[in-house]
Amino acid sequence: MSKIKIFFGGSFDPPHLGHLLMAQLASEKLGAPVTFLPAGIPPHKQVRCTAAQRLEMVRLAIAGNTLFSVDDTEIKRREPAYTYETLEQLQARYQLQADSLYFLLGSDSVTELETWRNPERIAALCTLLVYPRQAWSELDLTGVRRSLNLRLEICDAPIVQISSTFIRQRIQQYKSVRYMLPEAVADFIAERGLYLKEKRV
Repeated sequence: MSKIKIFFGGSFDPPHLGHLLMAQLASEKLGAPVTFLPAGIPPHKQVRCTAAQRLEMVRLAIAGNTLFSVDDTEIKRREPAYTYETLEQLQARYQLQADSLYFLLGSDSVTELETWRNPERIAALCTLLVYPRQAWSELDLTGVRRSLNLRLEICDAPIVQISSTFIRQRIQQYKSVRYMLPEAVADFIAERGLYLKEKRV
């Protein structure tokens, strides 16, 4: 069993096929399972669905893939969960060093990392596994990499333009989201009428 652990944080509002592809390719690259970490109260954005609904959608999305699991650490918190705090918990729980605790995120998020709470602590706790989002190159990461002394590994993967925002917009417009979501997640959304209104949690 690999000592490496990969964690994939996000609001997952909703989780879509792009998320699953990111996780699958990350798992293959490092030969390790991926744990999804849905945010309870994301500090940087408002969400449309409750924490419980998003947690259930992640469970539905990853069902049947033995490489994937979900952790409700952030869901259980009653205040915004900052990434560095979650990483501290995970490091202590699993006794992981920074070179074996991987945090998966898109290249666009890495370029904004200095705006996150305590980015130096994030850099000290983990290795960032970077997935390409939109047009980019490794040169785009040079500044933040040097300023924070980041450990970075790049996941060689195709750029997938599916986003949760795009999916929510299509649902509000009563347009199809086929081939964008796992079928079980699409059914869950349709049965509960999620995202049809701009309600925010």
